[in-house]
Amino acid sequence: MDLAYQKGGLWGARSGKMLDKWWREISKGDLALFYLGQPISGLVGAGKIERKPSRDEIEPVWPDETPNRIIYPNRFSFKILHPKSNRPVWESHKIPIYHEIDGIRGLLGYGFKPVRDKHIQSKLINRVRDSDWV
Repeated sequence: MDLAYQKGGLWGARSGKMLDKWWREISKGDLALFYLGQPISGLVGAGKIERKPSRDEIEPVWPDETPNRIIYPNRFSFKILHPKSNRPVWESHKIPIYHEIDGIRGLLGYGFKPVRDKHIQSKLINRVRDSDWV
C-alpha cells in the first residue's frame, strides 16, 4: 500500500482468471477503496480510477518485478482522495468494516475486487462519507 501512494497512485494485482475479469470491468471514474488486513483491519485509502494501462505499456514497478517478469499486470492509476499526507497513517485513520458490514468478508483478500452488491456499496460509501476522509 505504501508503494502505491509513493508512486502517486498506482495499483497492481496478479493475473488470474477472476482478477483479469475484474480488471476489465473497472473504468475511469470508479471509486477505489483500499483495505489492509491484519494487523490494521480496515479501509485505509480511497482513490478515483484515472487510467488502466494496456499490457504492452507496463514496465517493472514493484521491487520483485524485472523487465522479463511482470508480476502485477492488472494495473490502474488513481487520483488519491485519502489519505492526503505523503506518509499515510493507516492505524489512526482507518475505517473498520470487517465485522461491521454484513457480506463484506467475501470481498476481502484479493488484489482488488468490484463490489456489485448495492447494499454493500451503499454501506461502504456511507462509512466513507461519515469519516473525515473526503
